[in-house]
Amino acid sequence: MSDTTKPSVIQSLPPAWGSLAMSVSGLAMASLLGPLPGTELDRWVGLVVLALSFVAVVVITVLYGIKMVAHWPSFKADLFNPGQGAQTAAWPAALLISALATSQAGYAGYLPEALSFWVGSIVGGLGFIGTVLSGFAFFSHVIGHSNIPAQAITAGWFVPVVPLVLVPSILLRITALSGTPVQSWVVWLGLSAWGVGFGLFMLLAAVIGGRLLMMEPPSVHALPSWWAWLAPLGAGGLGLVTSTSLLGDQTLVTIAFWLAALIWGFSAWWVVFALYVIWSNRKEAKFHLGYWGFGFPTAAFTTLSLQVGHAFSFPWLQVVAGVFWVGLLVLMLWLAAKTLAAWRQGAFSPTK
Repeated sequence: MSDTTKPSVIQSLPPAWGSLAMSVSGLAMASLLGPLPGTELDRWVGLVVLALSFVAVVVITVLYGIKMVAHWPSFKADLFNPGQGAQTAAWPAALLISALATSQAGYAGYLPEALSFWVGSIVGGLGFIGTVLSGFAFFSHVIGHSNIPAQAITAGWFVPVVPLVLVPSILLRITALSGTPVQSWVVWLGLSAWGVGFGLFMLLAAVIGGRLLMMEPPSVHALPSWWAWLAPLGAGGLGLVTSTSLLGDQTLVTIAFWLAALIWGFSAWWVVFALYVIWSNRKEAKFHLGYWGFGFPTAAFTTLSLQVGHAFSFPWLQVVAGVFWVGLLVLMLWLAAKTLAAWRQGAFSPTK
């Protein structure tokens, strides 16, 4: 008989692995937007990282798919956990980001349009369904419960549902790749998805912000949650612009870019604030898989800086985006090295 007291590797698979795929896909997306003008380096980095993102997405989809089917009690326990449960939604969120990066590669002419269209559509569709289902499952077991510990209420709660703000950006590129006019249902889906994602972000921002002001700060273990605010802000600002672009009204697009610039302003302030908190607690912090949560927010802020800078011809924002892109690349290499070192030390063993 097998020893049922020891969980298998898949049964004990941490939800935070999805953050790795989110970050890798986010780096691919930011790279393919051209943060380093006058050079092809960002393009080639983007294509290489895009390939790596698909490896990551396929692997975590297979592993989490097996866990969901073969170890449903463990998967459900992770999903309904008020702390780490939100990270379970990083899996479908990674599919959405990968679909966005793929459609951008085709939109920019780096990949065949037909390939980008079908891969972006299928992966994006799965990510959309998964985000909706995992988000509903998580929040239905959190909202209204009086015994949620304060330390569980962090910006990690942005991961379920909020990634829906990416849907308009995906739809805009996929529609362009298809070569057909924008259909009314595409506009409805894009606007609705952004409304749900950003609306929930604003609701959670009030809840989490109030918790930060009125209760003890999150533990040092939750340092990535301070940086996580940049993800819905950056992706939400981009989604606002692409939502209005689907409507085809240039006046609305101009207004959307002004609003995105305002969102960038708050994001820039939050960068300074979050860096202060993180730097102040750096000595007590210890690496864990959740540190991959630093990646996608950085990519989102980089991308928002690029888009706002291009729209208003702000060359200094191009510089900011370039600096953050280089920082993101260094961060990803550091995270990969730390993860590999932890793996070799057996930190991810099911017996740990």
